[in-house]
Amino acid sequence: MTLLTSAECREIAERKMVEAEGDPVHGKEFRATAHAWLVLAEMIESMPEPPTGAIPPDKSPARDQ
Repeated sequence: MTLLTSAECREIAERKMVEAEGDPVHGKEFRATAHAWLVLAEMIESMPEPPTGAIPPDKSPARDQ
């Protein structure tokens, strides 16, 4: 699983806004998508830091399936 940073979310939002400007038919959807990416970026920024020594999600032991 790849986790995104708030900066990466903001970059995606910027790309969606550029797409919105160039697409009169789907521009509204692109703007709504860009807004959602910005909300996600804000949520990531407000998350507390993981405790020291925490295991990143992609390094945790495998679960029984």
